[in-house]
Amino acid sequence: MPSETVCAFLYAQLGMMDAISDRRRKILEFYYAGLKPLADDELLGLPVTPEGCSSNYHLFHILLRDAETRNGLLTHLKDNGIRATFHYVPLHSSPMGRKFGYKECDLPLTEELSARLLRLPFYSDLTESEQTRVIDSVGAFLRRHQS
Repeated sequence: MPSETVCAFLYAQLGMMDAISDRRRKILEFYYAGLKPLADDELLGLPVTPEGCSSNYHLFHILLRDAETRNGLLTHLKDNGIRATFHYVPLHSSPMGRKFGYKECDLPLTEELSARLLRLPFYSDLTESEQTRVIDSVGAFLRRHQS
């Protein structure tokens, strides 16, 4: 059971849910517009919200062509003071997944996509200038390393 303090914090967030969601939607749209030229040049993939669905604006990820590119970009961003991260480890390769008998290569598509996903900085007070810096840094790396 969460403490009263945690509940009070969450309750206040619920009251601001629409404003928070609207701000996060704007951040997502700014990233999408700024990174679309790279997607058009097939240097990365952008998130897709299926028809009939809506986003909760939880995160913004890009999909790179391979793990080597993702890892190189992750290092490049870190070296430039930008905190990006890999996505979640596939559940089947977690300790519990292994306990259920899964092993490496049981879900090759899941593993391959996980190795190519990169989450960009995404939080409610992220500014457009900070986003532009991320977009420019991603673009500089991918254009320099395209083949």
